[in-house]
Formats: sequence, structure tokens, C-alpha cells
Amino acid sequence: MQDFENTFTYSPSEAAHILRDTAEAYYFILCGAEKFNTLTAAHKHHLSKAIDRANDIGKVVDDLTKILKDEI
Repeated sequence: MQDFENTFTYSPSEAAHILRDTAEAYYFILCGAEKFNTLTAAHKHHLSKAIDRANDIGKVVDDLTKILKDEI
């Protein structure tokens, strides 16, 4: 992630919405990866890419959680 100075403070409600939206995206990406896993016609590289995307967004959720905890 790119580092930048953030002078905007989030209210607890705004922070919760940001985290919720990101966590929902993570959930949907995980569900997509699970669907690829259950398809017999899915290629291994498709499943691998879906898992990589889920892992990437999971890292974003973790980073966002740490940032929001520091902000609030």
C-alpha cells in the first residue's frame, strides 16, 4: 500500500462503514474462490488466481483494521 499523510479523521461510524464494505468484498471474493473449487471444470490456475485475490484483499482488510484502530 502507498504511504501518505492523512489529515482527515474518520468518525467511528465512517470507519465502521469503510471496514464493513472492505470485509464484505473479502467475503464475496472468498465465496467466489470456493465456487471455483467446487466446479469440476475449473482449471487449477483459475482457482489459484482466485485464492491469490482473496489473500490480497484479506491483507487490505488487515491493514485497514490497523489503520482505523490507530485513527479512532
